[in-house]
Amino acid sequence: MKALSLVLGTLLLLSGAGVVGDALAGDRGKSAEVNPQQLRDQLVNGLKATRENERLYIDLVVKLVVEKKIPVSMVYACFDYARKRYPPYPFPYFQYSLKTLAKRKNIEL
Repeated sequence: MKALSLVLGTLLLLSGAGVVGDALAGDRGKSAEVNPQQLRDQLVNGLKATRENERLYIDLVVKLVVEKKIPVSMVYACFDYARKRYPPYPFPYFQYSLKTLAKRKNIEL
């Protein structure tokens, strides 16, 4: 649990610093514009989201990014973390890490 906390803390630092962000705009920077359909497709395919409730969760995340309620950099930090943590099925790791980082930044999901 301590290792997970350390990793999530590192992700939080990276997402806040704008180091990780939006690949769709070229530099994955914090202030880059997001194409919602491409972001959704990337999350669904990259996280191997096959269930309807997983796709609905991704739709919610994309909606919050478009409304600028959560930074796209945080979404990509969690996306990268989840894919490295468990490549065969990364979605649960994405969901948990995004929830944890959002809670630390006082953002409701």
